[in-house]
Amino acid sequence: MSALKVAYVAVVLFIINAFFKSPTVPVLEMLVTAVAVAATELPPMNSRKKKILGYIGIVILCVTTNTIFGLVSYFKWGLLFGIGLWSLILYRLIAKDGMTANVVGILILIGIVSLEGDVATDLNGVINHVLFYFEYAAAGLLALLIFPNLHDRVVKSAALRLLEADQLLIKGELSLNEFNDRIISSFLVLENQADQVQPVFYGLMPLLKSLQLQIRGNITVFKDQAIPALDMLKEIHGAISKSRLIAVDRLASGAEELRDSKLNAAIKDLAMYWNSKCLA
Repeated sequence: MSALKVAYVAVVLFIINAFFKSPTVPVLEMLVTAVAVAATELPPMNSRKKKILGYIGIVILCVTTNTIFGLVSYFKWGLLFGIGLWSLILYRLIAKDGMTANVVGILILIGIVSLEGDVATDLNGVINHVLFYFEYAAAGLLALLIFPNLHDRVVKSAALRLLEADQLLIKGELSLNEFNDRIISSFLVLENQADQVQPVFYGLMPLLKSLQLQIRGNITVFKDQAIPALDMLKEIHGAISKSRLIAVDRLASGAEELRDSKLNAAIKDLAMYWNSKCLA
């Protein structure tokens, strides 16, 4: 998603630059915008409001960093002192964990890269640069606002990955550790999308959790009843993948062969919820 958004915004910026050419190196303005776009897909940015505020914050920090580096670039010791002091301020104020510390590292890296371009060393130059930074950033933000919401598809994909992991475990093609890693990864995706999708889609999460618990606890049972379990999961997987109704009658016939009330109940609840809510 992050790569798709960056590529999309890059195309928009190239088109804009073809008509409104930057008097400085346009790559710097585009780079700042691209970093801000990529930051909107970080796990903490899990709502539209947070994405917009995070985007604006990253742009302001990048522009401030580039401005400071440019103003002190003509002074050897001033540059060293300026970079060191601003880096210390950023780490003190922003770096609360490993992820935010990486953001600070990227800001400093962009500041150093900006020194290779036509940096602003006076007030007039700073104003001119800042205006073009914000022009490109505004275009990037507008492009993001009209970007189609693909988060429902992300949730759908994560749900499909869970069902695929279930089938592989039942077939014996996946170890328990690999199974745990896959379902944890998928559930983290679902959790991160909580505020970005329709509530009905997020309602699938507790049902999927219940299904995983039942499948994980019935590994020995599947040695004798793998076929009906696989048939039921394939039906659910196919229905979700093609966005169609789950054939409850097929699940009922499989439930008779499976003879596990809790697992049957988990599968039935998931199917009924999908049919009644997600396709409404």
